[in-house]
Amino acid sequence: MRILPSLARLRDRLWTVVTHSVGGVTGSGDGWLLVKATERRTRWRHEDQTLDCHRLGDGYVVSVARDGDRSRFQLTPGFVPLASALAIATLYIQHGVAPQFDRDGRPFVGVTRGRPRQVFDPESAGTSVRYVYLDALTTLNEMPEFLPVREDVASAAERMPGQRADLPTDPAD
Repeated sequence: MRILPSLARLRDRLWTVVTHSVGGVTGSGDGWLLVKATERRTRWRHEDQTLDCHRLGDGYVVSVARDGDRSRFQLTPGFVPLASALAIATLYIQHGVAPQFDRDGRPFVGVTRGRPRQVFDPESAGTSVRYVYLDALTTLNEMPEFLPVREDVASAAERMPGQRADLPTDPAD
């Protein structure tokens, strides 16, 4: 069943109002607040940063921006499956770490003692690192152990279906 675009926009506005009035979903007390969740975009805010996960083409893109800065930095290497995009968003939200990319453009993160880290950091030289690739995830159940699925991320996954051709295009999103 398709929802009229005007009703979808009204539903999305109400979701935003409800999210703001209950203080948002912040997950594990990390300060990130879910401020928008629609079929095409999920947005989190923390202090002066905005993290967006939005549908673009045949996949999803995650980007981050700082208030007052016109620049937006993409955290994904192009379009990725929804589960991979949400894993990358979770990595940034929970650990403040952006993924790195191998020579083929695949996003990965180094893990030392169960915590993600930048592997090309001079301080990590000589440390044993396990590489975890984030582009092959197809469901949230496949998230690595250091990225527990937050309530707001699970909600985004439900609202942003990975393969739905019947999504109406709404230029307001």
